[in-house]
Amino acid sequence: MTGSLLMLRSARLGIAVPWLARVMLTVAVAMTIAGNVAFGWAAGIRGILMAGWPAAAFLMNAKGSISFGRRSRSRRPEPAAVTQVAPADTAQVAHVAIQAAQHALRATVAAGNPLSGRQLAERFGLSRAQVANVRSAVLAESNGHAEGGE
Repeated sequence: MTGSLLMLRSARLGIAVPWLARVMLTVAVAMTIAGNVAFGWAAGIRGILMAGWPAAAFLMNAKGSISFGRRSRSRRPEPAAVTQVAPADTAQVAHVAIQAAQHALRATVAAGNPLSGRQLAERFGLSRAQVANVRSAVLAESNGHAEGGE
């Protein structure tokens, strides 16, 4: 069973199957078939076929799973190409990210659990300086000290 799991994992990762996995599966199936056939020997050909069937069925199912893993891996669509942001648009993208970060921070401050600087940087792709500006502006608003306020 471990051999079939290793083979399935290799198929899903798209790597070569380790030789030991093939040996383990082959020996395990061969020993199971031999034991089952020996058990069914007394009942004749019908007993041999009935006793040998479970190991053969397992082998067919394992091979089917491994083949399915390889086929599904080869049919996965390629990731879309990353579009480059033009330098003229960089300032606009940064402005939108800062506005989104301010909005999110306002909402979390109002809820009583403000986002940390690290969370803002990770979620919105902001630099430390941008995070500091966002936090100071929003936290000043929440304390009633907003610029241009009444």
